[in-house]
Order: sequence, then C-alpha cells, then structure tokens
Amino acid sequence: GSSGGSGGGGGSSRVSPAVTLSLIQQLGYDLSKNIELKLRWMKAAVVALDYSNAVVKQHAAAVLGSTYQNVDQRRQLLQQRPPPPQEAKRIAPLIMGVLSLLQKGIQAARQPAQQQQQQQQQQ
Repeated sequence: GSSGGSGGGGGSSRVSPAVTLSLIQQLGYDLSKNIELKLRWMKAAVVALDYSNAVVKQHAAAVLGSTYQNVDQRRQLLQQRPPPPQEAKRIAPLIMGVLSLLQKGIQAARQPAQQQQQQQQQQ
C-alpha cells in the first residue's frame, strides 16, 4: 500500500507533536467533568511532547502556561469544596503530578534543546 505520510517510522502510529500539544490544550480547557481521566491523558501527553519540534517550541510555553493556570484553578477549587475522600485521594496526586510536569514542560520549551537535561540541576 502507498499510504504516504510525512516522516519515517515504519508502521508506527505516532501522533504529531502539534496534535499532542493541541490535545493538552483541549484536555486542560474544561476540568469540571471527567477530571481524573483528563488528568491521566494530560500527564501522558505532556511526557510524550517533543520539545525539539519547531511547532512545539513556538507554542508550548503559552499552551502549557494556560493549561497550568487552569489545572491550578481547579486544584484551588477542590481545596475549597473537596470531593468525596476516595475521589480526592486519587485526584490530588494526579493534579500535583500534572502541575509539576507542566512546569517542567514550560521550562523545557523556553530552553535550547541542549539545556533541557540541565534544567533540573539549575533549580
């Protein structure tokens, strides 16, 4: 079959970095429903994001920054009106993990590719 496609990757069905970034933005937009599921997907997407990609480099800091603000707002709201204990036990660590990953992603997006591994040592 001649399916064409851009880029190598024999048979792998990888999502483009631009789509991954868009997914993060969409997942973080409305956290009033399905928060646990959205946070799990967001976590995976942020980890998978290719910060060496030109499109990601251009837009990641802004997208991850606004997503960070949305997740943090939801965290504050959950502190004011906590969900049932069992749900809170699952959601709280997810929120903190996602916030941490978003923060690292923002820093990675603002740095040249060679400095990405050094960012943790600078803090």
